[in-house]
Amino acid sequence: MENSNKPFKLVSPYKPTGDQPEAIAKLVEGIKRGDKGQTLLGVTGSGKTLTSFKTARLASKLPYIDKVLFVVDRKDLDYQTMKEYDRFEKGAANSNTSTTILKRQLEDPDAHIIITTIQKLATFIKKNPGHEVYMKHVVIIFDECHRSQFGDMHTAIVKNFKKYHLFGFTGTPIFSVNSGRAKNPEFFTTGQTFGDQLHSYTIVDAINDKNVLPFRVDYIKTMDVEEEITDEMRRILKLLSINLTRISEFAGKQDFYMVRANETVQHIFSELYTVQEHIKPSYIRIKLLELLLILTEMDFDRIKNDYVYFSKSQRNCTRQIHDFIVGHIKEHYTIEELAERFEISPTAMKRCFKGMYGAPVYAYLRTYRLQIAEKLLREGNLSVGEIATEIGYTNPNKFTSAFRGEYGMTPTEYKKNV
Repeated sequence: MENSNKPFKLVSPYKPTGDQPEAIAKLVEGIKRGDKGQTLLGVTGSGKTLTSFKTARLASKLPYIDKVLFVVDRKDLDYQTMKEYDRFEKGAANSNTSTTILKRQLEDPDAHIIITTIQKLATFIKKNPGHEVYMKHVVIIFDECHRSQFGDMHTAIVKNFKKYHLFGFTGTPIFSVNSGRAKNPEFFTTGQTFGDQLHSYTIVDAINDKNVLPFRVDYIKTMDVEEEITDEMRRILKLLSINLTRISEFAGKQDFYMVRANETVQHIFSELYTVQEHIKPSYIRIKLLELLLILTEMDFDRIKNDYVYFSKSQRNCTRQIHDFIVGHIKEHYTIEELAERFEISPTAMKRCFKGMYGAPVYAYLRTYRLQIAEKLLREGNLSVGEIATEIGYTNPNKFTSAFRGEYGMTPTEYKKNV
């Protein structure tokens, strides 16, 4: 490996401040030493994007580095990072909107810095085994690396690229104490995945440097259950078998929890919009008692184990997938095709879709298709064969079998009875 002691000159109105010059210097020195990977920890607001940009620019100037890849895990961050990089230095980096464009950039010797998503990079690797870029000398910077260290995509990247330096940027690293269960024991923590901690900039450092605002937490007790409940209320709760103590014990252990509303809960809230104003206060009290009764009978242990949190970007992406498949019910897409189209991992897509819509993708789409078929049969304007084609069944017999399984009769029988 050839080292260069020639100083670099960067033309940019944005200059590193605080701890950024030290972090950048350590990152570049790590590349020169030939380190396979290192981790940089920085609190939110500490300027990790500017640090990554300066590091990418310096790395791209090293004579033995062919490419610098800045990898994010969401397409909205892809766009956001490109805007930030352009703000630092117009035209310094290249972004892409498809795997085809990414492939073209990886093959272009003039495209030194490339911003892309881990999904597009993983798709490129899957579609291009043995590509010559795998033998190039590359620096790969992972933004929010704690989110992308698990799963097949990260494994594929480090398996295929032969000459690489990995740098993980994160403000919330995964340590052994908060790692939970990792699919791959070799990538158990952020340090195991990306290498030893190279540099850290904590919330205390940021507050002391006045880069982020200090904060104070006040605990205010707004309700004492025992004191607020009257004898009359206790009598009503006992009469309705509402166990407020059990509910309070669970609620006291949680900051919050979310549970999918079933038909009963949805009915309770929907009626609040139609009740007359002069009886609404009393009506709300009745509905509150109904909700407390439901909570009394709820299996809290199951809810705690089943609860999964989805980020805003995951929810938005899953809604887009939902709208796409119900808008194209004649078409048939695999999970992998949908995941690639919307730049989300297949595993995350399946988990989020089931969590948000209560059923796996194919099961949901099957039920939706049959509901459309039932509506068309009621209207009576199309034949059974035409309806089958309209909802995406190429085989009328399979449509008949699916419809019978859902409605207990064939489409022809249903059409005669409505």
